[in-house]
Amino acid sequence: MEEVTAKVNKITGQTYGSQGEYIITFHMDNSTARYAKSYSKKYGYYHIDYDDIQSLQMHFPEYIPYKDNNYYGKYVIEWGYDVEEGLCKLMIEGKLTLERKKQDSKILVKFEWVGEPWDAEENRKLKRRFPNRNL
Repeated sequence: MEEVTAKVNKITGQTYGSQGEYIITFHMDNSTARYAKSYSKKYGYYHIDYDDIQSLQMHFPEYIPYKDNNYYGKYVIEWGYDVEEGLCKLMIEGKLTLERKKQDSKILVKFEWVGEPWDAEENRKLKRRFPNRNL
């Protein structure tokens, strides 16, 4: 199995479920980081979806919060910001590794964060309605 490292310095949440999908995209500088997900006509190659997030929640519950946690109530966007911060912390600690398809073979992708740590509190577009979450 081939192993590669994808460098990331920015994360964007596409919808946080507002259109029925939970998509998070990784970026390096002003382009998308390679190997995040298999191809999607809508999002290209460089995203993770809710299946990936759920898998990470099972392995790293202290980093990736559960969407249905009472803490978030109906404010899914708040959950999305905390997922982004948790993903960054996993990358900084070298724990974010995902298996991906590449044509007919599989590759193991290790995601590496380069740059300042991602802070969910600084990256919120709306004023937070809840007390800070400790990760």
